[in-house]
Amino acid sequence: MTIPWMYYFNVLLIPLVFGYLTAANYNHSFKPRGNSYGWFMFYILLDGVILGFQKLFHSKRLFMTDTWEYAAIAQLVCFLTMVLVLVLPRTPLKKILPHWVKKEEANKADADKAQDKKKDNKEKKENNAFRIIWMLFFLVVYIAFLVLFFGMRWYEQTFDVDFDAFLFTINSPAKGTGSDIVNEALMMIIPPIILMMPLYTASVIAAEKRKDEYTLMVFGRHLSAKGFRRVARGITVFLIILFAIFFMVILKLPEYLASRSRMSTIYEENYVNPNKVKLTSETEKPRNLIFIVMESMETTYASKDMGGVNSINYIDKMCQLADENISFSNTDKLGGFMSVNGTGWTMGATIGFTSGVPFAFPVGQNSMGKYESFAGGLTTFGDLFEKKGYNLEAIFGTDAAFAGTQDYFTQHGNYKVFDLDDFSDRGYVEQDFYEWWGVRDQIVYMALQDEVMELAKDDKPFAVTMFTMDTHATYGYECPICEHKYKSKTGNVLSCAQDQVTEFIRWCKLQPWYDNTTIVVIGDHPRMDSQLIGGLDPHDRRVYNCIINSAKQPAGETKNRTFTTLDLFPTIISAMGYDIPGNMLGLGTDMLSGQPTLAEKYGLDWLNDQLAMKSDYYVRHFY
Repeated sequence: MTIPWMYYFNVLLIPLVFGYLTAANYNHSFKPRGNSYGWFMFYILLDGVILGFQKLFHSKRLFMTDTWEYAAIAQLVCFLTMVLVLVLPRTPLKKILPHWVKKEEANKADADKAQDKKKDNKEKKENNAFRIIWMLFFLVVYIAFLVLFFGMRWYEQTFDVDFDAFLFTINSPAKGTGSDIVNEALMMIIPPIILMMPLYTASVIAAEKRKDEYTLMVFGRHLSAKGFRRVARGITVFLIILFAIFFMVILKLPEYLASRSRMSTIYEENYVNPNKVKLTSETEKPRNLIFIVMESMETTYASKDMGGVNSINYIDKMCQLADENISFSNTDKLGGFMSVNGTGWTMGATIGFTSGVPFAFPVGQNSMGKYESFAGGLTTFGDLFEKKGYNLEAIFGTDAAFAGTQDYFTQHGNYKVFDLDDFSDRGYVEQDFYEWWGVRDQIVYMALQDEVMELAKDDKPFAVTMFTMDTHATYGYECPICEHKYKSKTGNVLSCAQDQVTEFIRWCKLQPWYDNTTIVVIGDHPRMDSQLIGGLDPHDRRVYNCIINSAKQPAGETKNRTFTTLDLFPTIISAMGYDIPGNMLGLGTDMLSGQPTLAEKYGLDWLNDQLAMKSDYYVRHFY
């Protein structure tokens, strides 16, 4: 049972809270009606406690819950009680709650009143400048709170990533980011702020101009204006701290800090340096590779009977592709690999499946083109196959500068990078063309065909890597060739994506170079929004993998295997016909060899914990 209306109740209370607190903090003579303010603050505090318990101990969605119905009911009861208290007649209320309010003495001398009024006027004049500054300050705090509140709300609804992925993203250049992502974030943040400003302003004015004869009682004592301001500021601090806790929990900061405070020796004990491994091949000539990395392609999209979580099989053709070729699974149905710590976003995953180690560079170092060398000490697929005389190329429908991708590929293998600008320069699109994240996958596949045909003319072997983008969160991009078969936009995008990749593979099989070419199709990481994933946590979902026309057949089982992004690195090299002494490269294990992976030896939880920890070896050797 999901109760989203409680979220809107809380959203409406935000401007009222800040309006009251603004007036209370800067207005020396502000005396709100005790019963209204008392019950109002009581509701806010209790509501905050309920929400805190929901977030910290159960729910993954702020202000909503599936199984804590009683928490939402408690919130509603508090809210309705507060409303009833505000509309009840004063006399009955005073009898019900005699200790909360007290009427000012009716016989207070007129002279005293005049004196108080004169004193108040003097204080207003003396503190007018201070009040304006304080009000402006509080207005800035209020707007900042709303930006963070709605930004956090959008982030939680849109993405479910670890804190390392969040840090990498905010340190990446904005250039290359999908326009729809930016627009959606702005539309989630700006309109609510604009709509809530009048309510905030009205709350400030109403609170400042109240002339009630009731004052707040705390433990049986009247609260002076100065004391009241202290209480208001205390509540302000409490709300800010409460929000900060929500913010940290949503970003999984506590887990991140806890893991980074510990030291791992996983690299000293298990890392195999690819530079020290001699790769040999018995094939007549080096084998080509076409490596297609599909954005957010996970096996969860399949129907339940095939191994997914949906009633409809949105990737039926990819299921068939996996069934007819080599595809490793964590179950006896369609499954895949797990994105371990440091591989849960595209750049992290790319480092993982091309080097056998996750992204674990400290934020601000060795990333996004800020430094001369991107992971200069790391040995990758590109480094190995550049030495073997391969023509290497990476094709993106986006700006390859995003997240330092271009630097990574050019510095590790001297890849030819074909990205957004090349599509217009080569006549695939018009100048300044831009949709979704750059160029839609339909056009990228056209370029891939042309580039492969050109590379095949050379006597050298080639390895081409292509990244798709249409299936990126949020929802995905419906291009002109997408069929609207399903009610779900994401379902239509996935169906279109599988049509394009299977059609490309069919085309490859008709080409003269196909017999000597291995094709690998994988997803990069689990989906980052909540579409078609059945509410599962990223750690409970698996990413698609399929090897077509492999030079080797599996020596062991392909089903019920426990493996990760890191194991793809040696597995792809092995599928190209190369023998790997020890069957390991980096932290990855060749799945075709049948040898147990690190996740199978020590457990997936152990591996994830080790990769999340700090490593001196990583720092010393991979920078």
